Amino acid sequence: MNNVINPNFLTSQGVNTKSKPVSKVHNRDMMQDFKTLFQDNVNKTINLQKQSADMTQKMVAGDVEDIHQVMVAAEKAKIAFKFTLEVKNKIMTAFQEVQRMQI
Repeated sequence: MNNVINPNFLTSQGVNTKSKPVSKVHNRDMMQDFKTLFQDNVNKTINLQKQSADMTQKMVAGDVEDIHQVMVAAEKAKIAFKFTLEVKNKIMTAFQEVQRMQI
């Protein structure tokens, strides 16, 4: 897992950051890239939550002696969930603003 955020994140993910017109085909590709990126991150969040739950169960059963590992797994899952929730909230806010636009 890479904890460093690349400052060129948008351009490295294929998102056009220039203000020139974008063709419909390229626009569909960008939407598909975003969809794939978002789905991958949601899946990673789900996996982190499962790992945290498994480690917690192992700790309760006495299979894990180092509580720090359990706490780190729980914090990773918590941070990933909060991030995913905030991205979802931003997407919903943007969608609502687009709906309010007059054509």
